Amino acid sequence: MKHETVLVLDFGGQYNQLIARRVREANVYCEVKPCTTPLSELMKYNPIGFIFTGGPQSVYAEGSPQVDPKIFTLGLPILGICYGCQLIAHHLGGKVTAAQDDTAREYGKTETFFDTSCEIFHGLKESSITWMSHGDYMEKVPEGFEKLAQFEKLADPDDQIAQQFALRSRVLLGRLDGRYTPLEQIDLLMQAIQLTVPRFDLESIESFLYTRDEITIINQIGLAYSDAGQNKKAAEIYYQLLKYVRKHFKETITSIGVLPLVLYNYARVLDLCGRYEEGAALAKEGREACIQYGHYQVLPRCLEIEAECRHFMGDDEISKELYYQSYYLCKVIEYQVGLEIVKKEAKEYLDLTLS
Repeated sequence: MKHETVLVLDFGGQYNQLIARRVREANVYCEVKPCTTPLSELMKYNPIGFIFTGGPQSVYAEGSPQVDPKIFTLGLPILGICYGCQLIAHHLGGKVTAAQDDTAREYGKTETFFDTSCEIFHGLKESSITWMSHGDYMEKVPEGFEKLAQFEKLADPDDQIAQQFALRSRVLLGRLDGRYTPLEQIDLLMQAIQLTVPRFDLESIESFLYTRDEITIINQIGLAYSDAGQNKKAAEIYYQLLKYVRKHFKETITSIGVLPLVLYNYARVLDLCGRYEEGAALAKEGREACIQYGHYQVLPRCLEIEAECRHFMGDDEISKELYYQSYYLCKVIEYQVGLEIVKKEAKEYLDLTLS
C-alpha cells in the first residue's frame, strides 16, 4: 500500500515525536529525519510536504542547524514551528531579530487568534491557548507571506489585565517595526498602566505598589522617552524606578531580571546624558546584580555601557578590558546584536578590532 508521506525535519526541538504522532493521528504517514539529511535522500520518500521543528538555537548563531535552500524550490508545502518558522523567514527574505531585553522574551501560555476565513484554519475556533518559549522573533515576514494568526486582539473590556497585556504587546511590536513613534508609545503605555493603577503619575512613581508586569511597563515608558531624545526625563523615571525596585524587589525571587534590567537602562540613559561616572557606577552594580541573580542576558550589555562610560572618563585600559569581556560573553550567549555594538564601539573609541 502506498502512503502519502510528510517528513518532519529535526532541528533539535523538544516536541518532535509529538509532532509526528499528531500527523499520524490525522491518518498521514510521517517520519522524523535529521535536518542534516541530504535533500536527495529526503526526496526518495516522495513527500507531500515538510515540517520544520523548533530548536534551541538562533538562526544567526555560528553552527546553528540549517537546511538545503533548494528545499524551498520544490513547490512542496512547508510548515515551520518556532525555530523552523524563523529559518524559513531567514532564508526567504524576512527578518528574524533577537530579543534585546526581557520585555521581548516570552515563555508560557498565551491566547492565539486565528483568521478562520483562510483554508488552513477554516472550521477551527477563532482562538486557542498556545505555548510560547522563544528569545528570537520574526520582525518582518518575507515578501508574499500573509499573517493568518496573532496573539493580540481587542481584549474583553472588563478584563483589565488582558487589556493591559494587549496594549503592552502592541507597543513592544510597534517599537520594533516602527509602527508607533516614541510619543505614541508613551501614550499607549500610560493607558496600559492606568488600567490597573488608575492614579499612576510619572512624577510620583514611588507612591504606589506594582506587580512585575507594571514595573516592565514603567521600564518601557523610560525607553520610549529615551528613544524620543528626552534622556533627562528618562533619567528621572529610572531614578524613581530604581529606588522602588531596590526597596521592594531586591530580596525577592521576582528580582531575577528586574533589578539588573533597570540598572542597565538607567546606566544607559545616564551615559547618553553625559553623566559618565554615575553611569559607570550603575552599570557595574548592574553586572554584579546579573551575577547575583544568575541573569546573564543583561550582563554583556552592562559591561558594554560601563566600557563606554569608562572611555569617556579617560580610563581606556579599563574600557578595553570591559569591551573584551562583553564581546566574549555576547559570543557565548549568541547575542548577535550586542556583538555588533561592542565591535563598533571598540573600534571607534579605542581602535580595537575584536574578532
